[in-house]
Amino acid sequence: MGIVLRRPTTILEINTCVDSYSDFFDTKFLPISREASIKGLVDYSRKDKMEIALTEDGEYLGFMVSEKLIIDFSNVAVFKQQYMFTVGGYQGVKTLLALHRSMVVKAKASGCKYCLSEGSTEDSTNVLARVLEKDGWYRKHYAASLRI
Repeated sequence: MGIVLRRPTTILEINTCVDSYSDFFDTKFLPISREASIKGLVDYSRKDKMEIALTEDGEYLGFMVSEKLIIDFSNVAVFKQQYMFTVGGYQGVKTLLALHRSMVVKAKASGCKYCLSEGSTEDSTNVLARVLEKDGWYRKHYAASLRI
């Protein structure tokens, strides 16, 4: 079964993203505001900086927020993953790769020469970066970059 990527179109989809991220994140490390999260994701979605991943049957698999940034110390434009959540297991790996490959397409379209993705505080074994490394990205601990 394939993965469908698209912008969220309903507040219910945004709520699902917020709930999945909140359930995953350790709020003892940093508190999460549901209201602020919803507002932020709605804004990212309106600016076309957010994608959700679904199965062809509409089952939720995850989301990613990414945007073009200028790295101050190098004056280089990069497309950077800001927030991401995927389901676990093999389907989660496929979703992670689909979301990052979509980010690469956006980066190319915007003229960026690099993509950057960093793992979360919850990813103590650097799974995100290791998966991306196997897909051709350069890994440094918890982060991965791709020269386009």
